[in-house]
Amino acid sequence: MIKEKTRGFTLLEVIMALTLVGLLGMGLMPALASLSRASLNSELIFAAPGVAQTKIETNKEEEENNVYLDKFGIKTNSASINLDGLQVSTVTVKTGESGYSYSLSAIKDMTTEETKNYSLQSESRVDEISTTPTTSATGNESPNSTIWTQKTCTSSLVGDAHDDTVVYGDQYMEVRAGNDDIISYGLTFEVPTASNYIIIAIPGNTDSDDQHSKPKDKEYSYVAFEYKHMKDGEPPSSLGDACDVKNGTNGNPDWLPSTSTTREASGDGGVFLFPEGLSSATVFYQYTLSAHVESKRAWNLSLSIKFLPGTPTSNQWVRIYIPDSSGKVTATIPATTEGATVPNTFYEQHTTSVYQPRVDGLIAWDSITFDLSENASVTVEVKTDSMSSPYVFHATGPATQVKISIGQYDLPVDEGFKIWFTVAPIDNTKPATVNNVQVSYWTAATSP
Repeated sequence: MIKEKTRGFTLLEVIMALTLVGLLGMGLMPALASLSRASLNSELIFAAPGVAQTKIETNKEEEENNVYLDKFGIKTNSASINLDGLQVSTVTVKTGESGYSYSLSAIKDMTTEETKNYSLQSESRVDEISTTPTTSATGNESPNSTIWTQKTCTSSLVGDAHDDTVVYGDQYMEVRAGNDDIISYGLTFEVPTASNYIIIAIPGNTDSDDQHSKPKDKEYSYVAFEYKHMKDGEPPSSLGDACDVKNGTNGNPDWLPSTSTTREASGDGGVFLFPEGLSSATVFYQYTLSAHVESKRAWNLSLSIKFLPGTPTSNQWVRIYIPDSSGKVTATIPATTEGATVPNTFYEQHTTSVYQPRVDGLIAWDSITFDLSENASVTVEVKTDSMSSPYVFHATGPATQVKISIGQYDLPVDEGFKIWFTVAPIDNTKPATVNNVQVSYWTAATSP
């Protein structure tokens, strides 16, 4: 019987096999390391709530006893504030590579036997703070027309401060002189229907230019205008700037009489001089000015008016009445300046300061309370003498017993402080008030 000889591995084959195993191991090692890191990050994420809970219940000195803080780089941040006897504590835990963060807050009643020996006191500082009423002689309605542009014109009149103002009423626009007795104003507008006219209403207090003898050279008091055909509902480019329409632009001017009247312009516009009046006059002239061509509804109009010295400020204005879509001025135009005044009351913001003096035996300041009316918006500023800038608070009514807690700001107990209330109306046609302002603070309780 022939016995076969068993053949083993050669040294070369063994070396090649080991090399192959080594190469496979080297390829698997990064994947195994990544899997290990992912497993650790998952464990840290699951551990974060426990770390936060432990941190919020223990002292800072005990941090080193937590293995996650010591070995795995978990970071914690904590903060706490006191609000009316309650301590609000927050802990944020951040893990290492994953960037995961977890926050936990807890509220603790800090009313201990020691704080129970404190007494809350209140002082009434002021009963009412109100907005300031003012009176205006206009309404708030806009005229029923399209006004494209309006502006104060730069004139050569001596003393013109260019401080004209504009307000609106029923179908009219009212231009007022400022503090200079002069109106220099221009506007571009559309008369919305073919009944192409406007009404100029002005008190009989106008001055006349005596320095220039020729009517076309007079620099005041006049109304000048031009009109063009409409194009696609827009002002035509040929209309130009209203302030460029002056005395002499469309021929010689006509004098208007010292009575209400109707005048028709010629060509593309006209200029009309106002008569010289009296500073004490109360008459109210109405001048109806109509276009020569009804279809030319795009108007440029400028006003150069000087009122006589001594004319009351309340009489230094001019109104431009423009028809509405009905083609008519249906508003009632007063006959006298007294009838033209329609008082309206408006309310402006008001600031009042209240001083809270220091209190003997004071432990801590607590709060400021007040009532706020329905139409009120208030800004409250609180500042002690040693503070460089105030704490600022805002509130909007209606509200009863608005409470501003100031205990957490650690205001000095050896100083008083000032409170500024700036009350503003939400609707400026209605009043706004702050009532029943009180300051509360803590003092040591007295024995019964």
